[in-house]
Amino acid sequence: MIDMFYRQVYQNMITQRVRRNWARPGTARDDLKCIVSVQQVPGGTVVSARVIECNGDDIVRRSVEAAVHRASPLPQPSNPLLFLRTFQITFTIDD
Repeated sequence: MIDMFYRQVYQNMITQRVRRNWARPGTARDDLKCIVSVQQVPGGTVVSARVIECNGDDIVRRSVEAAVHRASPLPQPSNPLLFLRTFQITFTIDD
């Protein structure tokens, strides 16, 4: 069984990559929280990014989805058993 610590480290790497690729719109709230469903293929290429819950407007939602696509290919885990084809990340201003 994969240690949850290592899975969290892997997901944090992905979230940080997405954050670096995000252009914050002027309408983004300081308490922004978006949950994004992501699908990737081996190698980290993003094939789908969809905000499933967010307290931001449509512009913010689209900007977060675009950031996920710009972050592609996503970082690969050190252990191939950590790879997830479909997963969710929680995106906040404080990331």
